[in-house]
Amino acid sequence: FFYLMQAFRILFINSLYVIIANTAFITICFLVCLTLVYKQSLMPALITSLNHYLFILISENITLPLLSIFFGNDYRFFQKSTVNYLLMQFVVKLIYALLAFLFARVYRKHHEVADNTGYILLFVIAISNTMVYILIDLFAQKNDQDTRTYMVWAVSSLFMYIALYLVFYYRNYMIEQSQKINELAQKEYNEQYYTIVEKSNSDLQILSHDFKNHLIQLENCENMEQVHAYVKNLYPSIRSFDSATVSENKTLNVIISKYNTLCTVKGVEFRYHIESALAFLEAGDLSAILNNLLDNALEASEGSEAKQINLNLCKKNEKLETLIITNSCAYAPAEKNGELVSSKADSKSHGFGLKSMKKTVAKYNGFYEWKYDEEKKEFTTTISFYH
Repeated sequence: FFYLMQAFRILFINSLYVIIANTAFITICFLVCLTLVYKQSLMPALITSLNHYLFILISENITLPLLSIFFGNDYRFFQKSTVNYLLMQFVVKLIYALLAFLFARVYRKHHEVADNTGYILLFVIAISNTMVYILIDLFAQKNDQDTRTYMVWAVSSLFMYIALYLVFYYRNYMIEQSQKINELAQKEYNEQYYTIVEKSNSDLQILSHDFKNHLIQLENCENMEQVHAYVKNLYPSIRSFDSATVSENKTLNVIISKYNTLCTVKGVEFRYHIESALAFLEAGDLSAILNNLLDNALEASEGSEAKQINLNLCKKNEKLETLIITNSCAYAPAEKNGELVSSKADSKSHGFGLKSMKKTVAKYNGFYEWKYDEEKKEFTTTISFYH
C-alpha cells in the first residue's frame, strides 16, 4: 500500500510537504509491521524503519541518475510513461533488496542490548541522511542537470550507504567484543570463586580435624602451665587460616586474601609488604588496578620455574605512594612500540584489563611503567601516585 502511495507522489506531486508526509507514512508502516508482526521493541523498530526508508531513497538516488542518462539526461523520464515508471521501480526495488540484505547481515539481535545513547546516535544518522536525500530529490526534479552531476549524486548515494553500513557494522562488532569480554571475565571470576571456596572448605575440614586432636591434647595436660605452653605453640597454626588483615583498607585486605589463596592453590609463593593502604583510591579503582595486575602476575608466574610474586606498597612520604609487583616470568612479554600486548590466540578479546588499569591510574595522575629482567626472569610493574 505504501509503495502505491509512493508511486502517486512520484508521478503527480513534488511538494516538499507531501514528500515529508510520505516519508512519515512509510516509516510508520514499517514501524507497525516490525512491532506487531515481528514483536520488536519500539526504539530498535524505529531505527530499522528509518533505515529501510533510507535504503529506498538511496536506491532511487542510485537508479534515477543512471537511468536518466540512458533516457537522454532526462531526470523526469519515469513520469512520461507507465513502462518507464515500472522499469525505474524494478531497478530501484532490486537495489533496495540488495542493500537491505547486506544491512540485515550486521543488524542483529545484539542491538537490543545497546544503551539509549547508541540508539539516539543511530536515529540522528538516519534522520540526517533522509533529509539530505529528500533535498537532492527536490532539487533534481526542479532543475535540469548535466551527466556529471547525476553521476556525482549516484556515487555519493553509494558512499553514504557504505558509511552507514560501516557504522552499524562497527557498532555490532563492539557489542560482540563487549559481550565476549564480559563472558570471559565472568568465567574467570567463577573459576576463581570456586577455587577459593574449595580451598576454604578444605581448610575448614583440616581445622575441624585438628581442633579435635588439640582438645584431646589439652585434656591430657597436667597443669595450666602446660595448657598455656600448648596454646602458645598452637596459635601460629590457627593464624594461618585467617584472612589477610594487612591494613585498615578492607578492599585491600580482601584482594590480598584472594590472591593468597589462589597462589597457594596454584603452587605460587606470594609475599607482600604493606606500608601504604592506598586509602585515597576508591574501592572500585583499587580493585581494578590490583586485580588486573595480580591476575597477569599469577598467570605468568604459574608458568615459570621460580613461581613467585612479590607485592610491595611503599610510602615514601605523605605525598608519594608506590605499588611494585615483581613476579617470575619465563619469557619476555609481547610488546609493540613499548606497549604490552596480549600474546594469546584471541588477542582481540584480551588486553582490555591492562587498558582499564592504565585508565584508572591516569585518573589519579599516576605514573605506570614496567620492565623485564632477562637474566633474573622477572617482570616488574611500578605504579607511583603523587598526591
